[in-house]
Amino acid sequence: MITEKRMKVLALLVMFIQAGCCLAQGQTSADMLTIQETKAARAGDQWFKVETTIHSHRQYGPLNKAITRILFGKEKTTESLEDGWKQHMAEYDSTVDPNTLDGPIGQREKMVVEFKGGDEKHYLNYFVGYMQLAIQGKETVQKNRERNFVFDIVHNKVLSLGDVLKPEVVEQIKGDAGKATIHMAMDNEGLTVSYKKNGKMTSRTDNIKELVDWQAVEKREQAILAQNAKLQKEIEEAYGGVIKWTEKDKLERVPSFPGGDQAMMMWLFRHQKYPAEAKAKGIRGNVICAFIVEPDGQLSTVKVIKSLDPDLDAEAIRLVNAMPKWTSGKQNGEPVRVRYDLTVNFFMR
Repeated sequence: MITEKRMKVLALLVMFIQAGCCLAQGQTSADMLTIQETKAARAGDQWFKVETTIHSHRQYGPLNKAITRILFGKEKTTESLEDGWKQHMAEYDSTVDPNTLDGPIGQREKMVVEFKGGDEKHYLNYFVGYMQLAIQGKETVQKNRERNFVFDIVHNKVLSLGDVLKPEVVEQIKGDAGKATIHMAMDNEGLTVSYKKNGKMTSRTDNIKELVDWQAVEKREQAILAQNAKLQKEIEEAYGGVIKWTEKDKLERVPSFPGGDQAMMMWLFRHQKYPAEAKAKGIRGNVICAFIVEPDGQLSTVKVIKSLDPDLDAEAIRLVNAMPKWTSGKQNGEPVRVRYDLTVNFFMR
C-alpha cells in the first residue's frame, strides 16, 4: 500500500524530473508559458468548446507578438501571449467546465502553440494554429490559421525567407508558392520550407551551402555599427556651426535641387549604378549622406552618416558629387552655407 508520505515523495520526484527536463533544454519553467485547458464558453445564446494548448517561451517580445497576431488578429497583437489569451477568453460572456453542460457542444474553437525544438542559443521552431467552427444561421463557418516559423534568438525576430536564403532562392520559392502560406523549420543541417500547391503540401530543404552565412552577416552588422559611430564623430567636426536645412526658422530660403524634390528623385533614379557585388549579395536599403550646399550652389563636404555597404556608400557619394548646382539657402537676404541630409535608396529593379 502506498502511504500518504510516499505519495508526497513521488510527487516531489515528478517535480524534480520535470524541472530537470527544462534545464536540460536550456530553459526554466519560469521561461515557459504552459496552458492546457478546455472550457465551455458562452457568446450570447451560443456555446463553444474552447480548447487551448500552449507551450512557448515567455521572454521574447517579438515572438509573443507573432504568435498573438496569428491567434487573435492584428488588432490584438501584444508582447505577452498570456495577456493576449486572457483578453481573448474574457470576451466570452462566461466560461464553465464543459462537463457541467447537458448534451454536446456543436461549436468549436481551438488554439495551439507548440515549441518544436531548435538551438536554444540561436533559433527556435514553432507551430501556431487556430481553428473556429461556428454556426451562423443555417450555415457552418470554419476559420483556419496556421503557420510553422523560425524565431531567431540572436537578432530577436521571426525570420523571413529573405533573412535566411539567397535572393534568387527566395524569388523561386515565392513564385512557386503563390498566395499559399509558407511554413519554415530549421535544424543544424539547413532550412525546410513547405507550402500548399494544387491542394497538396510540397516541401524543399536547402542545405547549409545555400543559406546566408549568419556569422558573416553578424560581422558585417558589427562593422557597420562601429563605422557609424566613427562617422558621427567626424560629422560633428565637419558640420559644427553650419545651419541645418531642417532649421527653417533660421532660413528665409531652404536650399533645393533644380526643379525640386521630385526632379531630384528622378535624377537619382536615372543616374544610379547599382554595384554588381552588392547586387549579387542581395544587399538593399538606404544610405544617408550629409553635405553642405555652399552660397554659390555647389555641394561640398559629402559624407555618409548612415552606412549600408561600402560599395553602396561609395555609389551614394558619387551620385551627390555628380549633382548639378543647387539653389542655395538664404539668411538675412544673403546666400549662406547650409547642411543638407539626403536619403539615397538602393532597391533592385
